[in-house]
Amino acid sequence: MSKKVAQCLDSWRPISDRIMKACFFSRFIKTSVIQIYAPTNEADDEVKDDFYEQLQQIVDKVLRHDMLLVIGDWNAKVGEQQL
Repeated sequence: MSKKVAQCLDSWRPISDRIMKACFFSRFIKTSVIQIYAPTNEADDEVKDDFYEQLQQIVDKVLRHDMLLVIGDWNAKVGEQQL
């Protein structure tokens, strides 16, 4: 993160091992960034449901006039595909 961007960082907090939220102030708007690492389709349904419920709770707490960015790895797999 550049020094200029670091000066705009208002707060950040880890939510879980898969979700992190950071808030930035700029001249005109507050920006909330939620960085995620979603479970893959092979994960248990309970794990996926818990993740998306937690994400929804965080999104619901962001003020309506804030800019919201939800970014990250939504469902990636690492490694070679077996045929």
